[in-house]
Amino acid sequence: MISNGIALVTGAARGIGKAIALRLADDGFDVAVNDVPANAENLSKVVDEIKAKGRRSSLHLADVSVEGEVKAMVDEVVRVYKRLDVMVANAGVCKWAKLSDTSADEWDRLMAINARGIFLCYKYAGMQMVSQGRGGRIIGACSVAGKRAGTAFLGAYSASKFAIRGLTQAAALEFGPYNITVNAYAPGAIDTDMLDYLDTSYTTTSTGNAPGSYIQKVQGMAPLHKIGTTTDIANLVSFVASKESQFITARGIGKAIALRLADDGFDVAVNDVPANAENLSKVVEEIKAKGRQSSPHLADVSVEGEVKAMVDEVVRVYEGLDVMVANAGVCKWAKLADTSADEWDRLMAINARGTFLCYKYAGMQMVSQGRGGRIIGACSVAGKRAGSAFLGAYCASKFAIRGLTQAAALEFGPHNITVNAYAPGAIDTDMRKIEGLALLDYLNTSSAMTAGTTGGTYLERAHLTAPVRKIGTTTDIANLVSFVASKESQFITGQSLSVNGGMYFD
Repeated sequence: MISNGIALVTGAARGIGKAIALRLADDGFDVAVNDVPANAENLSKVVDEIKAKGRRSSLHLADVSVEGEVKAMVDEVVRVYKRLDVMVANAGVCKWAKLSDTSADEWDRLMAINARGIFLCYKYAGMQMVSQGRGGRIIGACSVAGKRAGTAFLGAYSASKFAIRGLTQAAALEFGPYNITVNAYAPGAIDTDMLDYLDTSYTTTSTGNAPGSYIQKVQGMAPLHKIGTTTDIANLVSFVASKESQFITARGIGKAIALRLADDGFDVAVNDVPANAENLSKVVEEIKAKGRQSSPHLADVSVEGEVKAMVDEVVRVYEGLDVMVANAGVCKWAKLADTSADEWDRLMAINARGTFLCYKYAGMQMVSQGRGGRIIGACSVAGKRAGSAFLGAYCASKFAIRGLTQAAALEFGPHNITVNAYAPGAIDTDMRKIEGLALLDYLNTSSAMTAGTTGGTYLERAHLTAPVRKIGTTTDIANLVSFVASKESQFITGQSLSVNGGMYFD
């Protein structure tokens, strides 16, 4: 990701914070770095490494749990660089202890640094970005422990990280109208000093566990059966900090993805049904014009024999398959009472069965190749929340894709194959016509007729519920798929990644 601007990274003297600071410098940012005074020596070395990359950098010592110090830090960064474009609130601490053994002082310390500290960074960075009037990116450090309390010995830590999820969602709502996105990364087991601390604590508090037991345990829980690196987190932050992530908080989406992957250096085989052969041929020509190989493959993804033949043909032509994007899908606006069994069957066949078949045959091929791969499906915001009573069958098909994606990640993970899905919100697309209308127009017209209004019901709701107050584009989806298809996403699997402008929070 090539970016530019001014970034501030807290907790940057080592580990994840250091990796993020160095990656943002590689992306073209000037990077101000922060840590507590006790880590000044290591922080100075990070500044020198950033400067060696040809970027500006400065050291800012502050305790992020102290409001005056955070405000002064942000003010000083703006004084030196004239602005602030990206805030990465990374500083955090951990404590391994049962709740009954956790003192109130220990609770206060974790909440002060992990939750209060991020609140203060969000607050003062957000205020500065609003005053600048040109948007920005605010990024916090959550954790898998902020989504699920995986052990009884991390109660205070989990509470602080759950707090960050709520804070991030609220901040996204507040700052979204100013074109400021707010997101958080939620790492699992990452090779840092904290992981060593957790392993030692697990060993000493659990009878019969040898050193390394905790690391082995968390490795076994992950489909990929490996520990992540600080670079894995930095890669994600690089994307979230870039302009390409603006809506995250072989027509339409499929075409945009195909063209973006060609731009990324992939040779791209494209598929659609025979009725769309003419448009598909035009996409092939556009890809070839970019200097990449391409070929059209006509098939109905709901028919097993056609999907198997399609994958076999792609492998015959290109001698391998590295990325499968199962994008095909259809929609129907109707109450369950008005949905025929045939309509249900059609939606489930194309949206769910079709994705299953693509996952199956792509996965089998990638396993046989022995070099890993990326499988990516099309979910939807409707696969996370039924936002309308008139999309029952469609919602069911998209919820099915979430479950399928998680199961496939578990099955194919040991073969170094990641499986993820993108979950768009309202996207301006000319995706497969429905009753003569593009998808978004179809939903808008259908909702207006249902509500008894003159139009705009679906679009108005989409605008109002998204903090960024706008409809997404196919490019927003293609940008995310570009990252998920890349080597930099190697530690992300089993996820249905929201691209909805914040209209729904995970």
